[in-house]
Order: sequence, then C-alpha cells, then structure tokens
Amino acid sequence: MTIVVGTVRYEPAGKNPRVAIEQLVAALRAAGLGSGAFGRHLSRQILAPTDHLYASYQELVASLTDMQVNGAARQQGGDNTEESAAQHVGAWTGRGNAWPTWAQADTQMAPGGQDPTLYAQGSGPTRQGAPVKVDIWSEHLVGIVGGAAKNDNLAKFVNACKTLRKVADSHGKQAVVFAAFGTSQPIIASAVDVVGAPHTYVQDAPGGAWRPQG
Repeated sequence: MTIVVGTVRYEPAGKNPRVAIEQLVAALRAAGLGSGAFGRHLSRQILAPTDHLYASYQELVASLTDMQVNGAARQQGGDNTEESAAQHVGAWTGRGNAWPTWAQADTQMAPGGQDPTLYAQGSGPTRQGAPVKVDIWSEHLVGIVGGAAKNDNLAKFVNACKTLRKVADSHGKQAVVFAAFGTSQPIIASAVDVVGAPHTYVQDAPGGAWRPQG
C-alpha cells in the first residue's frame, strides 16, 4: 500500500519501493531528522497490505526508531536462546564460523545472511530440494530453535520441522527442535510428531533450563 505523512503519500512503483523510499529519506533529511538505517522498515511498511498513517515526519521517525530498538532487543534475545540451546546438547550456533565437516559440501551462506543454509546430502553445487536454515549443529545433530513467534503460523512451522528432518536424515544426523518458553502446545506437539519427544526440548520458565519433552 503506502506510507502517508500528513497529506503526502509515498507509494511503491508496482512491487518496487525504491523510489518511494528515496523520496521519504530526502524528506526526512530536508526536515532535519536524518534518515537513520530505516530502509528495511520503510520497505516493509510501503509494501504492507494496509496504509501506515503518520501525522508528521517526527512521528514517523519515532516509530521507526522504536522498531529498531525493539528489533535489536529481540535479535539479542534470539541469539542468547540459540546459544543456550547449543550448549545444552554440546553443539554450536549456525551464526558462528565453524561448520561441521559433514555439512561443508552442502552448506552455503547467502550474502548478508545470518544463518547458514543446509541442503540434503549430495546436493552439492546443484542445491536441489528444500534446505533448512540452521540455528544449531554439531558433528552429530542439526536443529532449529524457536519461540512464541512461531505460534502464529503452525503450518509453516510443521513444514520447517519436516524439512529439517529430511535434510538431517539425508546426512545421517539427528534432527532436534528447541521450543523456548512461551511456545504454544500445538507447536510443541508438532515438533514431537516430526522429530520425536526425546529430541524436542522445552523450557518451563523464561531463560530456564532445557528439558526433553519426553
């Protein structure tokens, strides 16, 4: 849709928000507000299915700044959760520079990516089949780590678990799922169905110890 500041509309050209973002950034600078690193947030709002309305450019900047601060806090929380999950099973996070020897031929990191993408064994440079974005892995396992954010899309989570299991099995490794405190029971039950209760880990309190679901 578009971003509306006062009576000024900033609309995408088809599905390309670039020109609208450039115009918005210029308007922010002209108002003496700077532009920050707001491009990603502006793009999401311009391409959203509903309009985003702001009374002034000051209100827009305040909203964007809040998104950045909260987003950084969520990212740090996610990193900490992945780190604790990895430590629990003697693994390491996908965000590190160490890739297991068994995964190197079938793993790639997209430019600017945070998590490595692992394909089924033997896919090599062809990169065939659905891959899994790795949160944690070791020489013996590969896993994903999630929390309450997964609750909104059960079908997507189930598909991610199935892909994880398929890719892990192709490499002869154990698939594991960590569901942080706040994850819904349907999400946890789905993980158990796909990877098994002994390989589905949950928390009973925020930041608490991990335990297998069964």
